[in-house]
Amino acid sequence: MTSDSTAADSLSLQQESDTVSSAMQQLHGLAGMIWKRRWSALTFLLLVVTIVSVYTFSEKPVYKASTLLRINKDDLKVLSMQEFVAADETTDELIRTEVEVLYSHDLAEKVADVLQPRFPYSMVAQLPGRGTRTELTDEQRREAVVERLLAMLDVDPIRGSRLVRLSIYSRSNKLAAEIANTWADIYIRKSADKKLDASRFAGQMLDKQIAEQKAHVEEVERKLHAYTREQGIYSFDDMKANVNQRLSELNSLLTEAESDRIRKQVAYESTKDNPLSTRAAVDDPVVQQLGQEVVKLEAEHADLLKVYKPEFPDCVRLRARIGLLETAIRRHANVYLQSAAVEYAASAQRVDALKKELAARQQDAVKLEDAAVDYHVLSRELETSIGHLQSLLSRGKEAASSMQIRASKVSVVDPARVPTRPNSPRTALNLALALIVGTVLACGSCVMLEYMDTTVRTPEDVERDVGEALLGVVPEIEEEDEVGADNKDMICHLDTKSTISEAYRTIRTSLAFASAKGEARNIVISSAMPGEGKTITAINIATVLGQMGENVLLIDADMRRPRLHRSLRLPNNRGLSTYLVGRCDLNDVVKPTCIPNVDVIVSGPLPPNPSELINSDRMSQLMSECKQNYDRVIIDTPPVMAVTDSRLAAAKADGLIHVIHAGRTDKKCARLAKRHFDSVGAKVIGAVLNNVESDHEGSYYNYYYHRAYEN
Repeated sequence: MTSDSTAADSLSLQQESDTVSSAMQQLHGLAGMIWKRRWSALTFLLLVVTIVSVYTFSEKPVYKASTLLRINKDDLKVLSMQEFVAADETTDELIRTEVEVLYSHDLAEKVADVLQPRFPYSMVAQLPGRGTRTELTDEQRREAVVERLLAMLDVDPIRGSRLVRLSIYSRSNKLAAEIANTWADIYIRKSADKKLDASRFAGQMLDKQIAEQKAHVEEVERKLHAYTREQGIYSFDDMKANVNQRLSELNSLLTEAESDRIRKQVAYESTKDNPLSTRAAVDDPVVQQLGQEVVKLEAEHADLLKVYKPEFPDCVRLRARIGLLETAIRRHANVYLQSAAVEYAASAQRVDALKKELAARQQDAVKLEDAAVDYHVLSRELETSIGHLQSLLSRGKEAASSMQIRASKVSVVDPARVPTRPNSPRTALNLALALIVGTVLACGSCVMLEYMDTTVRTPEDVERDVGEALLGVVPEIEEEDEVGADNKDMICHLDTKSTISEAYRTIRTSLAFASAKGEARNIVISSAMPGEGKTITAINIATVLGQMGENVLLIDADMRRPRLHRSLRLPNNRGLSTYLVGRCDLNDVVKPTCIPNVDVIVSGPLPPNPSELINSDRMSQLMSECKQNYDRVIIDTPPVMAVTDSRLAAAKADGLIHVIHAGRTDKKCARLAKRHFDSVGAKVIGAVLNNVESDHEGSYYNYYYHRAYEN
């Protein structure tokens, strides 16, 4: 756990260190951009400061007088559902509304009328298209004053409060205070007049509504009276009580009648099946007597049957007598059956009558309820109308009272005072802002110009945007260098301790590593466009190689605009063109130079067909023979974007060095040159970034030589 924690802490510290280092590098790069364009930035800053200074010191002083106002909500109320001043209006809405009122043209006209005797017309400028001030009519003068007053006004609500600051800007301090206080006074009077007008209008509206409401109350009363008379209603409570009592009685009677009918129905049903089974028939003396006689005769008949046969006359006579008695008993029992039937029918009729009576009374109760609903609707409408009328009467009294009070919802918290110091111009603030804004804009312009620059400037641009390995960076040659302008092409020979010589030795080291196996011996030097320093690069690379002990041959293959012979101060009567056309041998064109271990073949007379000569077999033979006689062959060729000579030479050579002028060569142009080299199969060893600025703090060479070596 301890080792893991230590490793995590170490990783975290390393990440923080990398972040800080990256930030410092970005800041250093930004400072370098600004320092490189410092004169442009200073010019821009001075321009901004000068413009602001001229404006500030030429501007006439302007004074500001302010009046602090407090705006409250208006408490005027007319109706509970509709008010002339909305009760739910928020403070922000109220303040915004009143601010617009303060800016109104009507209020400005009232202020102009009040100040007209003292307001100087000299403050009114000439109106466009209306001639001079003396040609203005009175109405035009008044309109001009109003426009001027509105231009002088500024209303600033104080957030989170009901306070508003009314400010007037003028070149006269006394006039500014007078206009501010006058504006506030007229605004307060206008607010009070508005409230009074609202109260009067409210009173008129209330009188109209009261009259309408009285007529409505009378109409509802008439409707209610006519309805009660039409329905014969005297008291709903008593009538409802009587109806309910009668319904209760009928329900009780119907229940009893139903019970009685059921009993009589049961008695009738039992009597119908056996009339003698009823209690009345059993208790009837006649039936009892007849029954006893029947029993007696049956006993006698039974005794006779013991002796005689059923056909015996006495037996027949007794049976006839018994039959007569039984018939009499049944006839007498039928009287009770008929009586039970009559009673049952009467009970059923009574039940039906009670049901009809109950239904009729229930219908009356329903009609009474319907009538009660309509009655109560009219009664509630009457009560509501009376309540509304009373409310209107009460509010009418309040409105009449409010019309007697002339009050405003606006009050002055702090009146305007005559200012002693001008509000503008603020010299110190303007100059400070000019310095700050000018500095920011100047730095921003430097950064913008830097990012708009599409040229190759840094080693990172070479590797990232061009896609070539960087062999070295050569700083620009200062005019005050000791070697002089005429000898700067041989600076590595004439000043071996200079920064530029050290740069070319760095390129020599990179070239040695790039060709460690001795493959790159014939090396072509070329560039994308003219003037990028390929000739000076070729001479100085050959010089530093010769200083290391290598035998170097320098060939000027630029047979269009040769320069090598002028730099080395050699004649150009015979050279590469002479050899390639076959007019001389190799030994005739090779010349020694003042640089140790370095020979040269100059271009010779300008031929009409340099491309054909470069692509000839004689050129291939020359490069082969030179490789046998010299350790290095450095070939200076024309720019690749102009002619094809350099591509033809690069195709025959072992390698190519691409010279790029820092700050001049465009990135697209450098990439296109590389594609031309790749199209012929040339082996690009790397690029040399030439003429890099070294006079500012953020430059590559300033950092490397002046800081690294000093430390």
